[in-house]
Parts: sequence; structure tokens; C-alpha cells
Amino acid sequence: MKPFKILLLFLLVITSLNTFSQTHEKTNCTVLKDCKLQYFEIDNTTTYIIIKGPKFVEYIDGGKNYIKSDLEWINECEYKATITEITVPNTPYKIGDYMTVKIDRISNKIVYYTATFQGFSFTGKFKIIT
Repeated sequence: MKPFKILLLFLLVITSLNTFSQTHEKTNCTVLKDCKLQYFEIDNTTTYIIIKGPKFVEYIDGGKNYIKSDLEWINECEYKATITEITVPNTPYKIGDYMTVKIDRISNKIVYYTATFQGFSFTGKFKIIT
């Protein structure tokens, strides 16, 4: 009977370890080096973002206004966006402002991110259009 209890305890430990262990898959962010995005939470298809390598352009109101930024990729899934041009009226952003963005994960063409601007962090989602 004692070997049975040891085997049962062993199986319980293995099952518990397997249940509580976390597997972290590395997010592949290469798709973000050349893509078109839209904000997931906003039901507005006239605002979109184009990323081409080190350039980031957010087109607002179908391209009537825009915010252009230079991207400095810190690592594969994190970048610093520094504003170089802006035509959006009444915005708190100005040329030279920067935001750091960390891609938390990408799932089903949805990009989950955490952004930090002037010491304040917030989360959001983009949907990958192309």
C-alpha cells in the first residue's frame, strides 16, 4: 500500500507543477515593422496607422490630419516614437514629444500594448489591417 501512496503523491505533485507553471511564448513582432493598424477600441475606420521600418504615421479623419513620428526600436517588441510633424489641431502633443510602446502580445491580428507618455502608462489594442 505504501508504494501506491508514493506513486499517488508523485502524480499529484507532477500534475500540480504542470497546472501552475506558466509558459511564456515569445511574441513575434516582425509584422509590426511594415503594417497598417487601426485602434481596436475605437469604432472609427477613418483613423489608421502606417508603420514602415523606422517611420510611424497616424492618419486622422481619413488623412486630413496626421502625426508623423520616427521610431527607435529598443528591442523586437518595444519602440520609442518621437513626433517629427503634426497637423492635428488642439492636441496636447508637440514636435519632440515621445512615447514608448511595449507590445505585450499579438493574438488573432490584435496587438495588445502598453504605452508610456510623460510618465503615465496606459494599455490599448490595435487591429492589424495589412
